[in-house]
Formats: sequence, structure tokens, C-alpha cells
Amino acid sequence: MEQKTDYKIGQIVELRKPHTCDNKNQRWEILRKGADFKLKCSNCGEVIVMPRGRFNKKIAKIVADPPKPETKIDIDEDLAKIDLR
Repeated sequence: MEQKTDYKIGQIVELRKPHTCDNKNQRWEILRKGADFKLKCSNCGEVIVMPRGRFNKKIAKIVADPPKPETKIDIDEDLAKIDLR
């Protein structure tokens, strides 16, 4: 199985073994990536740091991509015509 190596901050990933806080919870949010990964448990909120090599061995799948940033609100044309001298 080919592993995806381009992880993004905010992605939800599932690890092979469950966390100790819940027997069924295996989902973690990526908070930081680099030489090591900072992960937050989706159930209890515990934060752990894991080296990249260990993370690549323990990851089972990517569950969800990070939420897309909100788009900027367009300025109403009437407001753009106001002269602020």
C-alpha cells in the first residue's frame, strides 16, 4: 500500500492502534509537521510529538482533509463608492 507523504496541518489521520483514552478512538489531528509530528487526540485532546519515521509506520489512513479557509467577503459596490475625504 502506497503511503501519502504530503501531510497537511489540520488533517485528521487514523493510527493503527487506539489511544488509551478510548478503546475505539484512533483519530488524531495534525498540529505541526516537519522532522516530527505534533498530534492531538480527537477524543481527549492530549497532544503528543512523534518522529516522522514512527508516524509513517503507525498511520493507517487519512480520514479528513483540513477545512478550507473562509473566502473574503466582497465589498458592496455602494460602500466602495463612498468618498472618505
